[in-house]
Amino acid sequence: MSSPRTDPSSGRASPTWVRHSAIDRRLWLVGTAVPMVLLGLPTLGGGIYAGLVQDPAMFGALVLPGLIMGTAMVFHPYLFCEQGIEVGEQGLRLRKKPKWWYRGVALDVPWSVVRGLTVIRHHPGRLDRQVLVIHLERDTGERVSFTWVDIEVPGSVNGLAGYSPGFRIVTIGREAEVDAVIAAALAERPDLRVEETSTNPHKPLPARALNAGEGPEPEASPPQEAPPPQDADLPPPPEPDVRERPEPPPVGVDEFVGHGDVALLSSYALMTGGAVAFLLGLLYPFALVNAWRAGNPVGDIAVGMSGFLFIGLIGLALIGWRLYLLPRQSARQGVRVHPGGITLVRDPMWWSQGLDIELPWADVTGIRFEVRTLTRKQRRMQRSRVIVTLTDFDDTVPLPAWASTFWDTVLDEPTIVLDPMVVADPAFDTYRLIPLLHRARPDLC
Repeated sequence: MSSPRTDPSSGRASPTWVRHSAIDRRLWLVGTAVPMVLLGLPTLGGGIYAGLVQDPAMFGALVLPGLIMGTAMVFHPYLFCEQGIEVGEQGLRLRKKPKWWYRGVALDVPWSVVRGLTVIRHHPGRLDRQVLVIHLERDTGERVSFTWVDIEVPGSVNGLAGYSPGFRIVTIGREAEVDAVIAAALAERPDLRVEETSTNPHKPLPARALNAGEGPEPEASPPQEAPPPQDADLPPPPEPDVRERPEPPPVGVDEFVGHGDVALLSSYALMTGGAVAFLLGLLYPFALVNAWRAGNPVGDIAVGMSGFLFIGLIGLALIGWRLYLLPRQSARQGVRVHPGGITLVRDPMWWSQGLDIELPWADVTGIRFEVRTLTRKQRRMQRSRVIVTLTDFDDTVPLPAWASTFWDTVLDEPTIVLDPMVVADPAFDTYRLIPLLHRARPDLC
C-alpha cells in the first residue's frame, strides 16, 4: 500500500495505489516444490540422467513433473503480477499490472458512476477476507477478468454480498486493504456515502454509515397531532402478527424436476487423471524388476524412480476419493413441488444415504428467479438460479451439491439457492422449475 504523491509536472496528487493480495504465495511454493523434488530425485541415483535415452521409463519419470513446472511458469505472471485498486481524482481503477509476457488489464470506474461503497465485515476465521461493494449508477460496459472481482447486474445473488438491487462490483480483500481503499476514497470524495455492516454472529454490527456525505439535511416533518384518547372501557386493539399471512391458494401440482450434478463430470475427469497417474506409478515396480533381472543396482533405480511411486499413490488416492463420492452424484435427485411444499430429493444409492428435505409452504416467504452474470476471460456468462426465502431453516441440515444456504451473509432472512447445473444446458432444469412453481404458488413468485 502507498500514500498519494504529488506529480511535479501537473501539481496534482498521484492516485493512491492499494496492493491486493490475490493469491497466497505459500500456495505457489507448495505447488512448485513437489515437482522440483521429483525432478531432482533421479540425480540421487548416480548417473541416471546419462541413461535416460536408453531407458524410456526413466525418461518418463521426468515428463509429468516437467509439464507441471512448465504450466506453473506459464501462469505465474498472470496470477502473481502486482494487482490492486488505484484511487484518484477521476475515480477508481481496478488493475493488474503487466509482468513478463502478461500485458495486464484494468477496469476504470469514474466517480460519476459510483453511488457509494459498502464494507461487509465477515466473521473472523482462518482467512482474513472482507468484502468491498462498489455500487454503480449504471453498467460500466467493461468486462475484465480478476480472481477477486465480480461484476454483477441487478438481480444477481452473491454468497458473500447477498442480493444485488442494481449494478455493482464486488471485490474481496484483506481488512487492511479494504480499509485503505475506503480511506483513499473518502480523501478524494468526502461526500461519498460509505456504509459498513457485519455478519459476525458474536459481534453483530448493524448497517451504519461511515460517512453520510455532505448533502442537505432531510426536511423535518411537520408535527403530527396526538391521537385522541381511547375509551378506558374498551380493550386495547390486538397487536398485528407480522408472521400472519393470508391463506395460501390450493396447490394442484405434484411434479418432480430432476437436476444433474455438475460435479459428476469433474469426477469422471478426475478419475481418468487418477487412472493415468496410477498407471504411471505401476512403472516403479516394473523398473525394479527389470533392474534386478539385468543385474543393475536396485537401490539406485528405486531412488531414481521414486517419483513414479509418488505419482501412483496420488492417483490411487484420487480414484478412491472420487469413487466414494460417485453414488452421491449419480443418484436420482431433484426438486419435487407438491401440495405440502417443496422437497429437495436425493435417492439413496450404494453406500450414499439419501436426502429428503421438506420446505413447507408455511415456511416459504418468497420465490424468485435470478440470473447471475459472471465475467471470465473477457466473456459474460449467465447462471440461472431459483431463490427460496424462508421464515426459518436449520443450517446444519446437509444439502445436495446443487443447493446452498446464504446463512452468515447480509440477507435478512434464511435463503436457499437452487443452482442446478446440467452438462448440456445449465439453465434447462431451472426453466422447467420456474413455471412449475408459478403454477403451484403464484402468490409467492
